[in-house]
Amino acid sequence: MINSLITLHHFDQLEQPVAARLHSLGLTEGSTILLLQRYPFHGPVIIESNHQRIALRYRIFSILTQPPRGNFHGDRTDW
Repeated sequence: MINSLITLHHFDQLEQPVAARLHSLGLTEGSTILLLQRYPFHGPVIIESNHQRIALRYRIFSILTQPPRGNFHGDRTDW
């Protein structure tokens, strides 16, 4: 959803150079970003973090924003 705050996860699933570049831009696991624009047909995604606008590939954005797995409102993981 546009103009919504999103928390980033799963940096470990990215290629090392991509994760290093995002880290140099100030994006880390647990960072909160503002989603500014999504282009159609899996085009780029524009986010804002620390007063800077960053364009991400859709694939990278979808990896980073996957919800964390396990631990669904408790310690039970056998759902």
